[in-house]
Amino acid sequence: RVGQPRDRARIQEAVEKLTKELVAAGFYEAHVDFDLPQGGIVELRVDAGRWFRVRIEGNERFGDDELEAELNLDRLREPNPDLLEPVLRKFYVKHGFLDATVRFLRLDSPDGLSSELYGWIREGRRFRVEQRLFPCIEGTRTTSDLDAEVDGVLAEQFPETPFVEPPPSTSLDPALTGQKRTVGADPLPSAPYESYSESAYQAVRTHLENLYRSEGYLGAEVGPLTLARRQCARDSQPNECRVTGPRPLPVVDCARPPAADTRQELHESCVPDAERGIRCEPEGTLVVPIYPGRQAVLYDVRIEGNVRFTERELFEASELELGEPVRREAIDLALRNLRDLYAEEAYAFAQLDSDLELSPDRTRARLVLSVTERQQVTVRRIDVRGAKKTREGLIRSRIALAPN
Repeated sequence: RVGQPRDRARIQEAVEKLTKELVAAGFYEAHVDFDLPQGGIVELRVDAGRWFRVRIEGNERFGDDELEAELNLDRLREPNPDLLEPVLRKFYVKHGFLDATVRFLRLDSPDGLSSELYGWIREGRRFRVEQRLFPCIEGTRTTSDLDAEVDGVLAEQFPETPFVEPPPSTSLDPALTGQKRTVGADPLPSAPYESYSESAYQAVRTHLENLYRSEGYLGAEVGPLTLARRQCARDSQPNECRVTGPRPLPVVDCARPPAADTRQELHESCVPDAERGIRCEPEGTLVVPIYPGRQAVLYDVRIEGNVRFTERELFEASELELGEPVRREAIDLALRNLRDLYAEEAYAFAQLDSDLELSPDRTRARLVLSVTERQQVTVRRIDVRGAKKTREGLIRSRIALAPN
């Protein structure tokens, strides 16, 4: 305001506030700057740019407001169609619409004052993983076990399932209004365990590898994953997909795992292409090859850096057993046991680390435990403070510790 000090920090704060207000009003390319010439003047330069409006067509499952909020133009501040398309595409895939098509155009007015971001969406049918196949699995893990592990990962990758699903409008509208259903889409039920996206199943692949390796299959590999589904017949109607024959499942040779540089790939037997008229069925089978390899056995434990305890004492305290499979939980338990042992002897800052040395065929492992004992912690002095109603001697008689 006129008459206030020309404080640069306060002026900068006001400029940022004005910029945010312009962006919130739809001026996504707004730029505000200032200068402080001589004479107590504040020179404010405002370039509001074009005013933008968003228009989206073809969306049936999600409202305009929800999709516009997902674009987050207030934060993005770059109304570029090439940046907006992947944002909504990712949103649709996250909700199960694997084949959704999103296109954006920027339509600038001739007078340079406004622009329209026109979005066109073809949602398609919601995709569903009907079945998962786990070729080559060995050990105690069953298909049901692995399905449960996958579900646990997918629950974190896709929108969570609410405790109570919203009712469909076919039953809710008559109950509330006495009329037949109103125009609008039914609430979309959450289905994380049947959904598919490349990023979600990359997380699944990594989780399964870590799971097997934690159980002693130190050379376990997972992948490449394949989403098998059939192509719709060319004469299928827009809301149907006629298919023939079985799904084209990949040939998996369990005796010969694929090269390491290909295991992270995700293959799809049918890839939709609207320009070529290729559509794929809205259900599929996911093939997850697992190559556990041989389970590594603990054949030796080497302990280094120990002074206070002998190697035999530490090995017995660790509760490790030679000849047993190398499991991550057993190693973690051994480290906890040794830390507790050192803590009981007042080595409060002792550090223990572990490392595995594998044989060339990864079937035998030596566990190396490295100990950094540091100094033993001793009590220098015991101070009693704040005792007003209890004698200090009585308190000290109850303390098990003693100086030095």
